[in-house]
Amino acid sequence: MLVSQSGTHDLPTSSPQRPKVSLRIEASAKEIETFGLRLQPLQTDITNRLNQSNILVEESADNPVLILRLKALECGPQLASYVQLALFEQAELVRNKTIVSAMTFSQASLITITKEDFSQEVTKTVNAMLSAFIIDYNKAFAQ
Repeated sequence: MLVSQSGTHDLPTSSPQRPKVSLRIEASAKEIETFGLRLQPLQTDITNRLNQSNILVEESADNPVLILRLKALECGPQLASYVQLALFEQAELVRNKTIVSAMTFSQASLITITKEDFSQEVTKTVNAMLSAFIIDYNKAFAQ
């Protein structure tokens, strides 16, 4: 409670709950790191960006799961790289009230790049997808 000259006012005792996600990266470290992209720093960057955007990264079976999938295939002097960022949440089916894991956000891209540009281009793609996710997730959580 706060006492002021104009009277007594109740202040909220807790701040609004931050949205939470568990983060998982599905990629072969051997495959990806061959082309200069290290997975641990990428995961750290994603975690920091989510936390700075008011989305807490916390490993828990109760949290929605944000998955980053990376795949790279050599095609001569080029690489074909698949990048997907997807969120899976528990949802209840209307028809029978069954709880299932549902994909509620997804962005994917197939990019063709040189081996030398792989790390930079994949990072740029991931950052764009992460920006879109942060906007959508915070907007949905605020409703």
